[in-house]
Amino acid sequence: MRKAIAMAPAHLFMVASLPVKRKRLSQEVFLGCCWLLGLAIPLYFAGQFSFMVNMILSVWAWATGMKMGVWLFSLSMDERRQRKSFASTLFSWRQRPPNQAEPPSTPEWRDIPLQPFLWRYLTCQIVFDSLAVFFQHVDSQRPVRVLAQLIHWWDRSYVPTESFASIMMSFGFCILFCVYLQLQLQVTYDAFVLCYCALYQVLPWIDQRMQSSAKKPMSLGAIKARAQRMMWMRDLKHYLESTLTMPPLFDSPWQTDSLRDFWSRRWHTIYNDCFYRLGYKPTRQLMISMGIRGVACRLVPALAVFALSGMMHEYFLYCSTGPRLYYSHWVGGLQCLFFACQTLGIAIGDRLIKKGWAGWVWAVFYMVMTSHLFVVPYILTGYMYMDKLSFAPLFEKAVLAGKTVWSMPLI
Repeated sequence: MRKAIAMAPAHLFMVASLPVKRKRLSQEVFLGCCWLLGLAIPLYFAGQFSFMVNMILSVWAWATGMKMGVWLFSLSMDERRQRKSFASTLFSWRQRPPNQAEPPSTPEWRDIPLQPFLWRYLTCQIVFDSLAVFFQHVDSQRPVRVLAQLIHWWDRSYVPTESFASIMMSFGFCILFCVYLQLQLQVTYDAFVLCYCALYQVLPWIDQRMQSSAKKPMSLGAIKARAQRMMWMRDLKHYLESTLTMPPLFDSPWQTDSLRDFWSRRWHTIYNDCFYRLGYKPTRQLMISMGIRGVACRLVPALAVFALSGMMHEYFLYCSTGPRLYYSHWVGGLQCLFFACQTLGIAIGDRLIKKGWAGWVWAVFYMVMTSHLFVVPYILTGYMYMDKLSFAPLFEKAVLAGKTVWSMPLI
């Protein structure tokens, strides 16, 4: 029941935002209350469910909350009418790069095979499971001790506990953990895309059945209902084709030539439009209205975007663990600090370092140097022990069963 309550404000928002005709104050106030409730309820229930359930609810609340914020504060009435309903915006998260055009919509069904999507999913899943097994057999608390040692390096009374080799291993662990999170996002995305592709394989058969039923005599009401179903089929066909022909979720982020390129183009762009509309655009417009130009007019809006990203990650971890665990460690604020530091790294890279191999060295070096700020909160809040979509436990059970059978005496 409490889980349903946490997801209710977004559904109320979907209903209350209709009809999309003109802006009414009472409707906007109610939608604003739904927006605030949607973000507040997971905070109230923080830590009361399992880590995975809390994480799912917080991701749902934040994602729908950003979409609600865009609908309320960024979209004009003309843009709302073009989208027809708020619910339709929940199915649109990624935008194509400027150099890639939208595939034309045709009445014919495209040949989109399932095998490449299945192969990509299995490949990423195997690597992800391998890293999960690796993290179970290494000292996952080393980055915590190293960060504590780095924070207290100026305190002469603090006794260092980690050697130089241990510190280097900790940096390597943090980068592998970032790759681990990247693969987890990729596997989750690929699982949805794989389901979409499987659905797309079935739709031509359904469409053919609908076309054949159209030849039978019908009443006027049945004809209208069939026309409505055909329109839904065309919309679903176009949506699936657009989704399945999207570029990869991650554009080889570790081959970047600058830190700006890493965050703006190569890392996943799921929240980019929301961050732009809620953070970058209003901050830039405010600075221009104040007469501020130049470098500050580029970096301060970028800082606003990174601040939103930091708040998002803090929100996820707090809702997943609750205040007792979250504030019992010194993890609060580290996510915001990590993302705020990225603005400084981008400013230094844009000012002093050229793109190419030097930009790649700077981007990787800066990510490595700041990685503890990002990774340690995940370790201390128990993220690594969260239930997840993984085949590794099944493989370990199979190996254990094989060893048991092999060790049994022959009769």
